[in-house]
Amino acid sequence: MDFMNKNIFKLIILIFSLMITVCLPVAATPYMVVKVSDGDTVYLDFNSNGIPDKNERVRLNGIDAFEVHNGSHIEKQMQKFNLSLEDCLKLGYLGKKFAEKELLYKVVDANFTAEVAFDAYDRPIMSISYDNGKSYEEEILKAGLATVYSYSNLAKKLKKYENKKLIKKNIELSKNLSLVFYNFNSKESYPLNSEEGFEASNILIEAEDVK
Repeated sequence: MDFMNKNIFKLIILIFSLMITVCLPVAATPYMVVKVSDGDTVYLDFNSNGIPDKNERVRLNGIDAFEVHNGSHIEKQMQKFNLSLEDCLKLGYLGKKFAEKELLYKVVDANFTAEVAFDAYDRPIMSISYDNGKSYEEEILKAGLATVYSYSNLAKKLKKYENKKLIKKNIELSKNLSLVFYNFNSKESYPLNSEEGFEASNILIEAEDVK
């Protein structure tokens, strides 16, 4: 998508989100989930080409899943929950797998539910329902693989679904996971706590899946 088309796309989404804010509720739009980044970020096939394009990356409103890459946000999660880097990454891996199981290659209903259309990374902020009306955000919270994003306008509504006891249980269960960072281009794998492992091109996978 070139620069002009990208701006037109953003303008359409912005107008659509404003309509939701000032008018009667707009029905959710069906899109296929063509890629999962982690438990709270997916790619919706806005272009209907079956390819996860950069501008189709969507941030799900009201939830904060654990990270699958290093960075400042995972450091905050480590401090908030008193977890090791390995624990956070393993929870992030489980959250991603949950999203893939529940959403990947399914047609879901997506709509704008946040007070703004885009986040700081230019991702549309949306909510998803699937399988005859299940809220994905509620489901991953109930599964103990995400927490409520406190700055969201949906935080109060979603808080009752947050399950911190199950998060602790998932931490114990995840200790049995043997994970590595893997680069599918170079065919190299790296330990979770290695500096080389945190390159953006590396993917968090189970060690036994390394070929």
